[in-house]
Amino acid sequence: DIYYAILQSSGTAVVPVTAMTASVSGSSFYYPGAQIALSGNRFFMPYIYYYRSGQYLYIDQLYRVFDSSGGTLVPPSNLDFYADAAVQLSGGNILLATFWNDDEIRYQIRSGTSYALIYESGALNHPSTTRIGYDSLAVTKDANNRGILTWSDQNHRYLYYAYVQGSNGALLSGPVISHYSDWFSLSYTGSGITTNSWSPAAGIDLVGAFSSG
Repeated sequence: DIYYAILQSSGTAVVPVTAMTASVSGSSFYYPGAQIALSGNRFFMPYIYYYRSGQYLYIDQLYRVFDSSGGTLVPPSNLDFYADAAVQLSGGNILLATFWNDDEIRYQIRSGTSYALIYESGALNHPSTTRIGYDSLAVTKDANNRGILTWSDQNHRYLYYAYVQGSNGALLSGPVISHYSDWFSLSYTGSGITTNSWSPAAGIDLVGAFSSG
């Protein structure tokens, strides 16, 4: 099952540890995605619901939205996408990104108010590798309503990035290699790749700007 708690900045509990789901032993279970805080004191919770029916295992890709007091703003709703990484962009929309079949990245842009799908990408990959590093995917944003996705290959030699438009999901640049090494290490959760927010240095090109961050 998935549990959540809401704390004040002082650490005082607003909502104690609370079960968000109720699995049935031996027949269903849940797996969380990359939950994010949204403007307006909301948080967005993507997750997967696995359940058995006869001899088959089925998967529902869902999300919920809560307010800062734990009230439900959006009940369990279909997402049809698993979010390995997520961020709310500076323009208000939501960027979700996921691994796909171990060899490509895909992303979605969703409204930050209605949560409706605006755009879903095709496959992002790079000819330098056929396998993506597990749990290396991360996303961040700039101040101009654009998103940055970064990930590595399974051998931890290349760091890739792609640059996307937050209003319509258009791919602005990439995937390209921004760093190469004989081997480098990334945090398991991906948070060592990018920050929550990024502002490029003025007056230099995109590749230089990304490197400067």
